Amino acid sequence: MNSTDDVLQLGRVLWSLNYANVAVTSFWAYDYFLTLDDEVAFLMQSQWKWTKLLYIVCRYLTSGYLTSVMLGKHIP
Repeated sequence: MNSTDDVLQLGRVLWSLNYANVAVTSFWAYDYFLTLDDEVAFLMQSQWKWTKLLYIVCRYLTSGYLTSVMLGKHIP
């Protein structure tokens, strides 16, 4: 292979990864808004324990990570 083919191959891989990031972010947002009512009810009724804290961290750490990944691709 020559360098032009390598560059085109790399471009195709990066393009498909971008689609994968958009798909994961879209699915996460859909799931978030679909379960928001249940989540609010669960969080308001339960007591503050390690499990509640762990749930909140896992739930919202994902949003921060996905946002930073998507913004990192568009900010030079």
